[in-house]
Amino acid sequence: MVRIAGINWYGFETKDQVVHGLWARDYHTILNAIKNTGYNAIRLPYSNQMVESPIIPSNISYSMAAAQLIPI
Repeated sequence: MVRIAGINWYGFETKDQVVHGLWARDYHTILNAIKNTGYNAIRLPYSNQMVESPIIPSNISYSMAAAQLIPI
């Protein structure tokens, strides 16, 4: 038997068109936190606008130092 424990990771459907939290942490850290909390499925809502009129997200931190700022 497989138990599905899902979580919603919003953001793609917003004006920033990027999942929430990447301004503070890298995606590896966030995914590890989700896994360590016991979730094994992620729902990623999105919008057609992401494909029809893509933007370059400006709300992402590319600095590893940002990963140290906010604990999850």
